[in-house]
Amino acid sequence: MGIPKSITLLVCVIFVFTGFILTIVATAGSTSNYSPINNVYLGEADISRINVTKVIPETAPILDVLAAAMQTSNGSNDYLFSALRTIAGTAALGPLLSLLGNSNNLTTTVESLAAIAPLIVQSNASSSSSQALGQVNSLMANSNNVSATLGGLQTILAGSSSSVQDANSTQAVFEILSDSHNATASANALAGMNNLSASDKQQLAPVFVIFQESSNATATLQSLGTLITANISAETGAQLISALQTGGSDLQATISRLSSSVPSSMNTSIMALGSLLTSSRNANTTLQMLGSLLQQNVSSSAPALAAFQDLSVLLRESDNATATLTSVAVLSNSTSQDTAQQLSALQEILNSSKNSTETVEILQSEAQVQAQGNSNSSSEANEMAVGNLTNLLHYSTNETETFISLMQLSQYVQANSTAFTPLLGVLSQVNAPIMPVNRDVLENIMPEILNNLRVDSRYRLSIFTLCRGLSTGKIQSCSSPHAVQSFVMRDILYDELETSDFKPYMDALNVQKQDLYLEGKLQKKEHSYVPAVRSALAFNLLVIILSFFCLITLIVSFVTTASKPKTQKLSLLASKILLSLVAIFALLSGAIITAMINIIKSDTKTDDYNVRFYSGSAYLGLIWTTFTLSFIALVILLLIRPSGLKGDAAGAGVLSDDLNPNTSSEADSNEKLTRSDVANA
Repeated sequence: MGIPKSITLLVCVIFVFTGFILTIVATAGSTSNYSPINNVYLGEADISRINVTKVIPETAPILDVLAAAMQTSNGSNDYLFSALRTIAGTAALGPLLSLLGNSNNLTTTVESLAAIAPLIVQSNASSSSSQALGQVNSLMANSNNVSATLGGLQTILAGSSSSVQDANSTQAVFEILSDSHNATASANALAGMNNLSASDKQQLAPVFVIFQESSNATATLQSLGTLITANISAETGAQLISALQTGGSDLQATISRLSSSVPSSMNTSIMALGSLLTSSRNANTTLQMLGSLLQQNVSSSAPALAAFQDLSVLLRESDNATATLTSVAVLSNSTSQDTAQQLSALQEILNSSKNSTETVEILQSEAQVQAQGNSNSSSEANEMAVGNLTNLLHYSTNETETFISLMQLSQYVQANSTAFTPLLGVLSQVNAPIMPVNRDVLENIMPEILNNLRVDSRYRLSIFTLCRGLSTGKIQSCSSPHAVQSFVMRDILYDELETSDFKPYMDALNVQKQDLYLEGKLQKKEHSYVPAVRSALAFNLLVIILSFFCLITLIVSFVTTASKPKTQKLSLLASKILLSLVAIFALLSGAIITAMINIIKSDTKTDDYNVRFYSGSAYLGLIWTTFTLSFIALVILLLIRPSGLKGDAAGAGVLSDDLNPNTSSEADSNEKLTRSDVANA
């Protein structure tokens, strides 16, 4: 006994109707952010563990510091992210990120910044720390080599605070430079003189006595220069000195006699000797000192000659020769190694200076602030600040930009220390070495970072919409439905960052959409994703439309009586054709989306951005269920043959016809009557 045809048609109607509804749900999935409709999507991209240092290389230093801070936070990072949110909306963010971004040793940079920041926070306009930082800022602005200038400044400040003798030497140096027309030349000359050995300095001691007795330093300098470079032997010098000492009170007459008694080649020396004595307030003392110089054969000593040349430079460039000589005498008596280091540092600073005179003024003012700091017991703090500034610049890839950023940060912090204090606490707690984050560390910290910065990290791609959610899976919002949703990762990621708490960082780093490094197979095939989704949408619409008409033809077949076999036959044929197309289009829709998702999965894995893509199981389940139901219904329909046609009475149909029971009974009665009539006949 076969299955009643009415039941089989009813089953087909149910299957087709179910597929009709499922396809509508699959197509319209996620058009609104309501559960469970928002769980129907083509696929889901998970960027919660994205390799952000590859996509946005500028963020690498920030993530390195964040990772170190999170490691030392004992599992609670609320304070850390609260501090980041506080500073994110301020003018301090840009300079801070610049400091970190230009560093090639983040551990030292963060340590130095953490050490300097309290001084900046606690300083005010009248404090020595504030004045020192302001003067350092001016010094750097006048420098062509920030690193060299700051390194030299550190040496000078360290020397000026180490001892009273060194402080006096520092003061003497600045007095010479402040009176000089050419501070760079004077500093070089001082450094040359300071390099003399003790014995060489002793050789030149008479020179200072001669200048002390001089009433005309310029004339004395010229005369001494002539005599020292004349290569007068010790014997000849002794004879000249003796002749002058015994020549009587008439100096000019004695000089004239000497000129006539010596070779003409020595006349210049004799005239210089006369000029030297004429400009002296005590001729006897001057003669004694000159005799001492000649006896030591200074003219044959290269160090002594070089030192005298340096002294000549100092006096020529000085506005106050007397004060310069006094200061040089102080320096000549200094045996401290720090003095030599300070002079070398001064050379470095002045050689790097745009305006040596202005630089000397700043340095002298800085030394005065340092001296004031000594009296207030704050010199160590000032020296530490300069030392940490040096570290910041030493480990910077762009020294000028680093210093400018630090000064900008200082100005902001002094104006609004409240916003910076929480972050200062975070920096001071980072005691672990700051290492470049690796893939494992990124995978552990990125979900929490993105969640705290309100960056959605899950994106559900539907036909008409794109829904966004946190790494926890909670959907935050869905885009407005439109024609066909594209899947351009660059646009999606940039738009998300621009609407999140990460935007201030993007602005501070000046990261634009095209700066995102998203190159690879996924991006190369982006142009094919929209056509694929369009095709799937077209097939879904065809499935919906054809399913609707198939339902009509099935219902017609269900209600048509056997007295209308042609109608029934046509309706069944139409149903089979429509159902065949429904099955084919459902198959194509599911196959296209499955292929697209597999391609995206493969490409994201190949590109190695640590982006994961998952297929939408609900969507594919609905589409494949539609295909399965339509295929089963098609098979059933193919087994059904219309009733009332020739050969049907012989039972030529797999499924029996009970579409109209009354019609079947009537046919049986007619058959019996026919047999009775035949018997009677």
